[in-house]
Amino acid sequence: MLNPTTKPLNVALLSISAHNRAILEFFFAGAGRQLFTTTDLPQADALIVDFDHPGAEQEWAEFTRTQPRPAIILSIREISAPNTVWVPKPLTSQSLTNAAARIRALLPRNAAPPAPTREEAVSPPLTAAPPGTPFGLGEHRRRTVPRTRQPQPLVSRSEEAPDAPITPRPPAPPKTTDTAPSPSARLEEAGLSPPAPAEKPAPARDSGPSPEEAQRWQQLCGTEEGQISIRTWHESARLFTPENYLLNTILEALKLARQSRQHTQIRLPHNDFILLMPDVSLVYLTLDLYSEPFTRLCESPIQKGDARLHLPSTQEMAQLAEQVRSDARHTHDLEALVWTSSLITSHGRLNRNTDAGKPLYLRAWPNLTRLEQFPHVLRIAAIWSQKPGNVFDVAQWLDIPQRYVFAFHTAANALGLFVADQDKIQQRREKPVEQKNRGLFSRLLRRLLGGGRK
Repeated sequence: MLNPTTKPLNVALLSISAHNRAILEFFFAGAGRQLFTTTDLPQADALIVDFDHPGAEQEWAEFTRTQPRPAIILSIREISAPNTVWVPKPLTSQSLTNAAARIRALLPRNAAPPAPTREEAVSPPLTAAPPGTPFGLGEHRRRTVPRTRQPQPLVSRSEEAPDAPITPRPPAPPKTTDTAPSPSARLEEAGLSPPAPAEKPAPARDSGPSPEEAQRWQQLCGTEEGQISIRTWHESARLFTPENYLLNTILEALKLARQSRQHTQIRLPHNDFILLMPDVSLVYLTLDLYSEPFTRLCESPIQKGDARLHLPSTQEMAQLAEQVRSDARHTHDLEALVWTSSLITSHGRLNRNTDAGKPLYLRAWPNLTRLEQFPHVLRIAAIWSQKPGNVFDVAQWLDIPQRYVFAFHTAANALGLFVADQDKIQQRREKPVEQKNRGLFSRLLRRLLGGGRK
């Protein structure tokens, strides 16, 4: 532990996902209060960078080329770079505490923090969480498969601007670890070049969503404010038929790829295609996953024959592999494809083929460090992993618009994250709550579930 009279280190968070930002800010506000203080880039003594976040490594290299700063690098893989300290994931209070001491040793002497004020010197130090306790990241399941769409929606979409929803800043789910290899490592295993940093929608800021974020949330979750009753949901207009959309073809292709253990191609109009690579849990798209063309493809019904499954021959695979190498920035985790395409297809509506009134519980969190986020997504995951319920229960418990729960339900269900077995659900309901583990994560979860309707 650092000397309690040492002034906290001024750090700037560079390329940090909303998920990891929540973990760090929770640590900074508690056990790490005397170690770190967040500030803007110009005033920062050091940086904290998440190298697993798309584009982070490139942004860090460009920034430090003109403004050299020591940096704490967060990553599931070991990073060795000059003037940096690597902190492995999952994050622990001990690893962050050790990193504070090591990064301070890299600071130039004339940049050492000033002496503390009298109030700072006499304030008692906070007790850190037990060494080695992970802050947790979501259970890493190789990114969900993004978008897919087909024939036109059965319901018209409102053009109203959504109100600015609150995206809480809770920490990552307690019971999962980000230990799976990164897309770069998996591409290297497959003999392909690692992808360049992908452009992913920026996380929400505390000051409210930008116009681009608000527009994206409308595309993923719609703008509907009305409520659907559990008694009449199957008669509602806020339903969609998945067979009419590209999402259905993506899920069929994923099933075929896993069963055949072969790369599977979805051929689309205008010579575009999606290539599923199950051996490395990656997908390549000729369209950008987060682009308007792909969004339109997923949100509109498709005609028969517009999306066809194809198992490439050996000769075709050689050509496809070369294309992936030369355009690796369009390579994503399979989970990202399923997740994003499911959200766009749902658009805040319910899948008419599911029983929306059936109680479910979340057996594993989606890996939100690598997936698109939207308002209340962390709170929805948290409460659904704590107690079983249907979509109407969750929206009522959290006091949030149903559209966010409907969208989450569609995407998590496509990823197979729900358990619907009633015996298992009953066992989970009857399982006694353990009182002994009342540390960081318990406080974190209570904070996460405590918000209201926005």
